[in-house]
Amino acid sequence: MLDRLSFPQPYLSLILFAIWQFLSDGVSGASVVLGLVLAWMIPQLTRGFWPDPPFFARPWKLPPYLVIVLYDILVASVSVAASPGHFHAGQHHFPDTGNRQRRCQ
Repeated sequence: MLDRLSFPQPYLSLILFAIWQFLSDGVSGASVVLGLVLAWMIPQLTRGFWPDPPFFARPWKLPPYLVIVLYDILVASVSVAASPGHFHAGQHHFPDTGNRQRRCQ
């Protein structure tokens, strides 16, 4: 009975809870309760698809990889923002395909 009430994938549950809190409109009692329920229920429902619990052999290697990923995201964002042809909000340019009939000729 106690095994069914536990979190079979604690890291997955923690990630699901954190993502739910980020996606919700703010931290409130209801969003925390629903996040905890989802963080418990989703791993319970997918328990049969997980053959072995995850094992992190070298967790100290994770922070350097996260720094690399965040650096790449930052470089890509600056590159897109600095490109001369990027669009601003509200500016949409659609090419004229010539298939429409023109009213004024």
